[in-house]
Amino acid sequence: ADFLPEDAPVGHSAYDKIKFDEHKGRAQAKVDIDGTRMNFQITVALCSGSRHAANVILRAMLVKAESGCSKQDVETFKKECCQRLSAWKKRGGDENAAEKAAAVSA
Repeated sequence: ADFLPEDAPVGHSAYDKIKFDEHKGRAQAKVDIDGTRMNFQITVALCSGSRHAANVILRAMLVKAESGCSKQDVETFKKECCQRLSAWKKRGGDENAAEKAAAVSA
């Protein structure tokens, strides 16, 4: 779906690194890149209420970080993803459409 970034490939380590904090409504992950620990997080609220979108965006962020993007570039990417999702939602889009499509094709 064009309102979400490309998800991490199946089997990518990003799937195992994400922890979801139900109490705070956020997905979070820690990665070590060249000996530097980076923490990333994204809230469901920032993703128009979609836990699925939060997980997809965070996995895409981890892929970017592991490919050499700076933390600032990854945070900018997150902001752009959330803005695109919000704009799509305001136009009447269903933020869970990608999740539903993924379930059908699985």
